[in-house]
Amino acid sequence: MAYDAKIRVRVDPEVKAEAMRILSEHGLTMSEFGRLALQRLNEAKGIPFPVEGKLPRK
Repeated sequence: MAYDAKIRVRVDPEVKAEAMRILSEHGLTMSEFGRLALQRLNEAKGIPFPVEGKLPRK
């Protein structure tokens, strides 16, 4: 399968660094996690985890 579609996300640099550290511990890259998260979203036909509290906004 070709992975041609791109998604760009703006996040706080500290949030990105911590996420990359955690993903690395699990043997994943940010791209792999993004594909995994989107696949799970599609399979669940919704967000596959609870979303609580305020969402971070710019």
